[in-house]
Amino acid sequence: MIGAYDFESVMHYPANAFAIDPSKPVITPRPGYGSFASSMGRGTLPSTTDHDALAFLYRGQLRASAVTRATGIPQRTFSRDEFILAMERLNALYRSRYGLQRTSGLSIDGAPDFLGIAQWIFDIYLGARSSGWSADGAFDIVTAAITRTDEWRQKNPSLTPLTPNAYQAALTFDRNEFLGVMMRLDAFYRAPEGLQRPNGLSLNGGPDFTGVATWIFDVYLAERLRGTSANAAWTLTENAIKATDEWRKKH
Repeated sequence: MIGAYDFESVMHYPANAFAIDPSKPVITPRPGYGSFASSMGRGTLPSTTDHDALAFLYRGQLRASAVTRATGIPQRTFSRDEFILAMERLNALYRSRYGLQRTSGLSIDGAPDFLGIAQWIFDIYLGARSSGWSADGAFDIVTAAITRTDEWRQKNPSLTPLTPNAYQAALTFDRNEFLGVMMRLDAFYRAPEGLQRPNGLSLNGGPDFTGVATWIFDVYLAERLRGTSANAAWTLTENAIKATDEWRKKH
């Protein structure tokens, strides 16, 4: 009811909790969530979902962002892990009682909602991050923007929409370009000449955020920010996939 599984919860156990041999994990994230193995159970403050759970139990509402201004310098480089987390948070907000109340989150008819990722992550989150907003501040801007949509208003008629903080993007991103390249990546994941995954960029019933972050953010976006053309950036992305053990085993 609250959102996606929360590895960052202050209530989560670390990997070696209660282990006879602390060097060996007793809790291991499933495939697709390995990036959380070293961070789960290490939180010292309640996570965003912890706050959402309390709000749900006490009938609270969405709250205005505690981050009120950009505190960093404009950015041109971003990390894969940051975007995995941002997409997971967006997925949770889509599911949340105080979000869009979509039971499938960022999936539509069993396929990833690439338009949602392009609209909120590329259009807003990246733009805010590029202008110096922190990761939390940028996601709060996304959250507030979602509360201004007709869909959110229809599903939350008793709640008051939030006001997004203003930002001046240092970088601009073409939503349609990244929407197209995510669909192209999905097709390559399915293709006989690609990774031959019948579900494409869907994994365990949800979007393969690690796949999107690895190839779209780590490779394609990085190349585009270097000035590489869209076609050349895609070719480099495809070549990087062909260099993986998974691709080689299938070819």
